[in-house]
Amino acid sequence: MVEAWEAAAARLLATGEKQTIEFATPTLIGVRHFEMAIAPEWSATGEEIESILCISRDISDRVVAQQVQQQLLTEAQAAQRDAKAAQDLLTRVFDRINDGIIAFDCDACCVYLNPVAERILQRSAADLIGHNVWAKFPEAVNTSIYEAYHRAVEQQQPEALEYYFPPLNTWFEMRLYPNADGVTVYFTDISDRKVAAASHQQAKQLRHELSLLETTLDSILAGYWDIDCVANTAYMSPGLKAMFGYADHELPNQTNIWQTLIYPEDLPVALESLERHIQSHGQVPYYTEVRYRHKNGSIVWIICAGQVIDWDAAGQPRRIVGCHVDITRLKHTEAQLRKNEAHLQAAQRIGNLGSWEFELATEHVVWSDQLYRIFGLAVGEQLTSCEALQGYFHPDDQARHRQTIETAIATHQPFDEEFRILRADGSPGHIHIKGEAVLDELGQLTHLTGTVQDISDRKCVEAERRAHEEQVQNLSLRLSLALKSGRIGSWERVLSTDEVIWDQCLVDLYGFARLGHQATYQDWRAQVYADDIGWVEAANQTLIDGDTPYDVEFRVWRGDGSLGWIRSSALVHRDASDQPVSVIGINYDITDQKQAAAELQNLSARLSLALESGGFGSWEWDVVTNVISWDQRLIELYGFREGRPTTYQDWYNRVYSDDRQAVEAALQATLATDAPYDSEFRICRSDGELRWIKANALVYRTPEGQPLSMVGINYDITEKKQAELQILRTTAQLEASNRELEAFAYSVSHDLRAPLRAIDGFSRALLEDYGDQFDEEGQNYFDRIRHNVGRMGQLIDDLLRLSRVSRQAMTYQTVNLSALVQEQIDELRAADPDRTVAVTLTPGIVVSADPTLMQVAIANLVQNAWKFTSHRPSARLEFGVVVQAGEPVYYLRDNGAGFDMAYASKLFGVFQRLHNTHEFPGTGIGLATVQRALHRQGGRVWAEAAVDRGAAFYFTLPPAPGTARPL
Repeated sequence: MVEAWEAAAARLLATGEKQTIEFATPTLIGVRHFEMAIAPEWSATGEEIESILCISRDISDRVVAQQVQQQLLTEAQAAQRDAKAAQDLLTRVFDRINDGIIAFDCDACCVYLNPVAERILQRSAADLIGHNVWAKFPEAVNTSIYEAYHRAVEQQQPEALEYYFPPLNTWFEMRLYPNADGVTVYFTDISDRKVAAASHQQAKQLRHELSLLETTLDSILAGYWDIDCVANTAYMSPGLKAMFGYADHELPNQTNIWQTLIYPEDLPVALESLERHIQSHGQVPYYTEVRYRHKNGSIVWIICAGQVIDWDAAGQPRRIVGCHVDITRLKHTEAQLRKNEAHLQAAQRIGNLGSWEFELATEHVVWSDQLYRIFGLAVGEQLTSCEALQGYFHPDDQARHRQTIETAIATHQPFDEEFRILRADGSPGHIHIKGEAVLDELGQLTHLTGTVQDISDRKCVEAERRAHEEQVQNLSLRLSLALKSGRIGSWERVLSTDEVIWDQCLVDLYGFARLGHQATYQDWRAQVYADDIGWVEAANQTLIDGDTPYDVEFRVWRGDGSLGWIRSSALVHRDASDQPVSVIGINYDITDQKQAAAELQNLSARLSLALESGGFGSWEWDVVTNVISWDQRLIELYGFREGRPTTYQDWYNRVYSDDRQAVEAALQATLATDAPYDSEFRICRSDGELRWIKANALVYRTPEGQPLSMVGINYDITEKKQAELQILRTTAQLEASNRELEAFAYSVSHDLRAPLRAIDGFSRALLEDYGDQFDEEGQNYFDRIRHNVGRMGQLIDDLLRLSRVSRQAMTYQTVNLSALVQEQIDELRAADPDRTVAVTLTPGIVVSADPTLMQVAIANLVQNAWKFTSHRPSARLEFGVVVQAGEPVYYLRDNGAGFDMAYASKLFGVFQRLHNTHEFPGTGIGLATVQRALHRQGGRVWAEAAVDRGAAFYFTLPPAPGTARPL
């Protein structure tokens, strides 16, 4: 004990804080246990400790009770090892002590309850204040607490009882204190003490000790004072000084300092109460309510309670201790309640409650004014008879009402019933009727009298409450379904045992079923990714220590072995002493969201890169506030140097004046009709340069369709516009050149053919008229003249065809190349039926191209292959398609004469021939026509060959816009 005291005294001297120790010591009646409070007594300056005050109290009975309780608990644990739930309940009973205070007015309506009462009763202050307690707790009607309450009100004497409330499965120690304004009830949750009392009678003394200990602790926390009457010294706790707005060092510890703070009018009251306590030698409690003046000048209402703990031989006090409790807020509440009570009393006078009297002898009915109003009748309206009143009751209730009255007349017993009525205006209502028989001195029934209360509003409230309860049940079901559908799991970790309760969702998520037992905290810890467990546990501990919000995301190994992301949120459940009991939270799998967020971030980065690389600038216009947000690229594009533009007008001023009307019309059309915003306009930069802008935008609207904002992009199309202008100029020049070529072709077709026809005609005439005069050599000359004239005509035809290929307008359609090749083969076979040519053709090769140009190209290629295989006894042609570098390449292969690849560069030139005309006739224009036809469509053509080993011609065509490449 000495060592413990010295250690506590050392801590007190070091910290200046009060210490408490417990110790056991032998006495004349055996070993006794004591609790000692060690407090410092400061100097007048409050800067140093002058002495140490020690107060001891015998706690042997409490220790014995605790030992008995521990023994009983040990025995219960040994007898019920498999009943884990009972053990947990017993632990909670011994660990939790709950106290509450609730005050009622004269009508048993709640006017105040403290937070502990809210928690114990499982009702909020908003749910109880202003409501009748028996309406809120109908289960307590006609029970011992109900009788004690009414007895206390009637006799104006305090009541105390122990009461069991089945709905909460809780025992209470109830103390009822009535006064003129109502009743104040102090109640303590004594369920734990009831359990202990059922095991041992000594628990009663333990409850008393615990109650005193709680009261003392509460008093110390409120504000503690200690006066040594012999030494004429005083101690006031820092909490008591803070109650009046003073720091510990600002208010000296002097015996009369409190008299300087108390209101002068209240000082005699306090002194008188203290004197009564002293004169009664402590029998009359020292308890009073007085006013003190706060440092800032405001009023502080105080409950001052104290007790003389040491008397001298003459019966005079040696030491007095006590506490001050700040009840300022309660006083303000009481003042407001008194005001409300006055209003309530006025309302009761005109309240919806009426009285009635029925005289049996005359069947005369007397109603109060309010009863007329309840039934919707004019006050004082003549009531013919009791039977006539039946018409105002609901048809389904009339028989029951008649039976109730007849029974009361026959039995003289009181009645209490509810009925439905139909008021004079036809509106429905509900009434609560109470009645009783009035007998004369002979015991004969003379009257029935009673009250009628309009409970229509209450019935509506009850209906609404039932509907609300159904909604709550539905909401609970929907919440459960939402948690299940959202794959959200819940858990609870009991801190005292480290037990964790998981729902099925989390068991499935973590794969705990494989463990074969209830998963523990350590099992869960093993599932958390190693790099995350440290800071996750730190966040959890921060929540437990200081209620710091716990909402974290971390990685876990899921039940299927994959690494996933979890989001976890939790709250701490604390007991009455604010100690953490358990942590309750939810987990849900956010792996998909994390992956989506990563993809979105990646997409956003790529989009930003695309906008930057493409020279796009973005903007957002708040239509409501007329504020525009620009990115840096757009500011540079518009050439703003004087500052960042912020409004619509800033942008509008940069639009070229000739384009503003069209731009404004396009914007308004988009806002009004949701038409696409796709506009081109000119802007004038700050340096005077005129630039072309392309703008696209989307409109965001309210659910009602009103525009909120526009989001869009701008990009510079000045170079494109300049290129378009150049194209227009080039197109005009090409059109002029084409007209000149057409004129030239017409001239060639007519001016060159005329002399050829003359040469051919005169040559034929000479042979016909003078052929017999020419020798064989002369006739050969004429044949050669006519042959070259025909060749010259063919050459002119080929040149005209080449010209038409270069000039004709193109129309893209779906063209079947396989069909064109087959048609050309059929024509050649019909013209030369004696030839044998093996043809291999891939069917269904379809392209998007100009059909006329493709027909010209295919015809020349096939005719070329047919010609150069004419010297082969077994000629072969093959048409197909292959894919090279992701592009379809079409080919026509033969086994004809071939050519030397050294001359391949001349192959597609006009008038270029690689073979003798006597061996293979031709003009040298056919392949040039093929190249021209393919180049006009954006394609390419080339050839591969070897002398006397055949040739292969390859060509490509670009795919049509918006279509996939054909295979």
